[in-house]
Amino acid sequence: MYINIYLVFSAILLFIILIYIIVNLYRKNSTYENWVYELNESLSDVLIRWNTIDTKQMFEKDDEVGVVYGGIGDIMKDIETRTTNNGQQTETSRN
Repeated sequence: MYINIYLVFSAILLFIILIYIIVNLYRKNSTYENWVYELNESLSDVLIRWNTIDTKQMFEKDDEVGVVYGGIGDIMKDIETRTTNNGQQTETSRN
């Protein structure tokens, strides 16, 4: 008799703990998803502004500044690719 009560009580307690864990993980996941979407939109805005500033390609074509400009542009495009592909890299971005 007492064993059945302990088993039922343990099962209910385990169920409540599992529900708490699932809800907590869901909240964290939602927070991180929102952060990734906001980061993606911010990066898109930066890339648009980046290309708008250099419409005449004065920075990109310069010898010294062009190398740094191109490197920063590649990094921003890589980050945007990673955020839009849910963190999965493609074969071309690995190389």
